[in-house]
Amino acid sequence: MADFTLRPGNPYDFSTEELEELKLFISSQVPNADFDVVSEAEHGYGVTLYEVIQVIADVRGAGGDLLIGALVMWLQNRWKQERTSGRRPRPRSIVIFDEDGKKLRTIDIDEPDGDPQERRDND
Repeated sequence: MADFTLRPGNPYDFSTEELEELKLFISSQVPNADFDVVSEAEHGYGVTLYEVIQVIADVRGAGGDLLIGALVMWLQNRWKQERTSGRRPRPRSIVIFDEDGKKLRTIDIDEPDGDPQERRDND
């Protein structure tokens, strides 16, 4: 079984190629990680302001910090690439769930060079 799973909140926000890039980047930043990147069918309707990557895992400890740091870096780099290509980037979020699907916390990235802001599920 994988240590963690990464899943786009909206499957249309990330292409297959971008998800493959994410997988390669995480592999380079989190040595010996056993993980899956999955894209599921869209649930519900509507547009969100944020691009969202969901993490399903126990992310406590150093390994989790390494994973979250790598995800923040990847999303910030993606933002910078979009900005230089003339596209108007959207804010990003990392939403962390435990193995039972309970939402634990959210990390918002409102600026490509800004500090990520963390919100616990209780906030």
